[in-house]
Amino acid sequence: MATTPLYDKLNPEMQRTVDTWVERLQALPWARRSDLLAEAALPWREEFEPAQARQLTRGFITAVLERLEEPVIDNPHQAVAHLLSLHGEYHERALAWLAQNREVREVVARELADWGEEPEDDRPGPAEEPN
Repeated sequence: MATTPLYDKLNPEMQRTVDTWVERLQALPWARRSDLLAEAALPWREEFEPAQARQLTRGFITAVLERLEEPVIDNPHQAVAHLLSLHGEYHERALAWLAQNREVREVVARELADWGEEPEDDRPGPAEEPN
């Protein structure tokens, strides 16, 4: 059963806000998008308790990703946005991309730290351990 997109659950004013941000972000590279998403989240960090601000930020990022409709991850900044979203499938997509692009893991870890997050544990399992 498909889940209802978070965007569809937002009130009309918040939908307009998300749409405005999506229009702004579409033509930009992901490094710049990431900076602007952080800028958009700043008021929540200033006005709400940390846990609530984190949830609002993640919800906003989730709705933006839904509206951008870009199913293929091709850079670390985009992977970070997917890791910050509320959708499990977005997390899985980002972790799969990171497993294939291990050289960018430090960039992702730094950017997650900038968001106040820690990287998800995706260390190699026993089958991947060097001899």
